[in-house]
Amino acid sequence: MKVWSIVLSVLLLVGVASAQYGMGGEQSWVDADDYLHIPMTVAPPVIDGELDLEWYAVPVVKCIVMTSQDPDAPEGTDPDDYLDLSVSCRVSYDADNFYFFAEVIDDQPGEVDGADTYANDSFEIYFDGSNDKSETYVPEDDKQWRWVYDEPGEHLPDTESAWLDTDYGCNFELAIPAADLPFTLEPGFDIGFDVQYNDRDNGAREHLARWWHTSNNSWANTSYFGDAVGDAAQVSDLLPIRKTDAPFTIDGVEDAAWDAYPLFPTN
Repeated sequence: MKVWSIVLSVLLLVGVASAQYGMGGEQSWVDADDYLHIPMTVAPPVIDGELDLEWYAVPVVKCIVMTSQDPDAPEGTDPDDYLDLSVSCRVSYDADNFYFFAEVIDDQPGEVDGADTYANDSFEIYFDGSNDKSETYVPEDDKQWRWVYDEPGEHLPDTESAWLDTDYGCNFELAIPAADLPFTLEPGFDIGFDVQYNDRDNGAREHLARWWHTSNNSWANTSYFGDAVGDAAQVSDLLPIRKTDAPFTIDGVEDAAWDAYPLFPTN
C-alpha cells in the first residue's frame, strides 16, 4: 500500500468551513459564494508530470460535469465507468506562474488522430481576467487555451508543460507564466475559470469532462465560467484541519456534509 512519504504537521484552523456546491461537481472546493480557492505555493513544482510534494497539500478539484447533460450541446456522453474516464486536477500559483496538475484515468489514453485538435485527448483551461461574465470574448481579457496530449500548447507553445503516461491513463502538468495571463498573480485575484478534458475514444471525441459548467459553449461565452480567487494561504507541509459547525454521524457512510471539505491526495 502506498503511504505518505512525508509526515505532515497539523495546523488547526479555527474558522468554520462553510462551503457549498453550485453548478460545479461534487468534491470541488468552493466557498459559500461558489468561489474556488486557489492557494499560493511556497516552492514551485518541477514540471515533469510527477505528483511532487508541492502538490500534496493542494485540494483536489474533480472534473465530473459532463457536457452531455446540456441538451443544447449534446456532443459528449457519460463515461461507461470510473476506468473509462475520471479526471481530477489541482491548481496553485506564485508571483511567477499559474500551476496546473491533472490526473486522468482513461482506458484509451493518448488518442490524437483527429483532424480537429479539440477532438483529441487534450486539456483546455479557460480564464476571464476581469470575471465580468460577458457573453462574448474580449481578446485581452478572456482566454481559451488548449494542450493536446504529448504536444506543445496550441495557443501557448512556449509554456512549460509535461504529459506522463501512468498505469491507468496519464498525468498532465503545466506552468503558465504571469506575463501570459489576463490577470495579476497576487492574493485576491478574482477571475472566471474552468477546466475541460476532451476524451477521444474509438476514433471520436466521446466525453467532455469539466469542473464547472455543462454547456459546450464556453469557447464563446464567458458567463459559463465558474469563479476562482487567489487565496493568501500558502501551501506547505502543514495540513489544514477545519473545524466543523455540526457533528457527523459516525456510521461508516460518507455523509453529504463531507463534500464541504477539501479533498486531499493520499499519494
